Amino acid sequence: GFSTVARTGWGVMVSQPQGELKEHAAEVRRAVEALVIIGLFIAGVLSWLISGAMVRPVEAVVRAARQIESGNLASRVPKKTGLVPKEFQELGESFNAMASDIATVMMQRERVEDELRQARDELERRVEERTRELTDEIAERKQTEEALRRSSFTGTSSKGAR
Repeated sequence: GFSTVARTGWGVMVSQPQGELKEHAAEVRRAVEALVIIGLFIAGVLSWLISGAMVRPVEAVVRAARQIESGNLASRVPKKTGLVPKEFQELGESFNAMASDIATVMMQRERVEDELRQARDELERRVEERTRELTDEIAERKQTEEALRRSSFTGTSSKGAR
């Protein structure tokens, strides 16, 4: 190694065996390799954690969408806080608002369909009732008409016989 003497400004050089130098270089190399491996491991773990934080909110939205698709209109995306990016929180909130709107529309639709079904049933009942009344009235008129024909025929026959 080489060193300078502060007061004099002279340099001092001490000879060092090459093997010792190579051994020191090998130690430095091993330390660098260990740091690279540790750094890669830490980077891998951090990447896995960050990707999980990015994917989980999207998976929650997909899960809720599939549940709604299968008929569970009460399904919502759980509200997440902490390490979840703001955009994913907004996505979940927007999805939940949309799901609520869809559920409201579907309930209103079902209510209107029930009202239409009841109105149709009432109309069918009235039509059947009126048809029955008209059928009875027609039958009654036919009987009256037939009775008038008979009485008119009988009256005409008796006038002609006199």
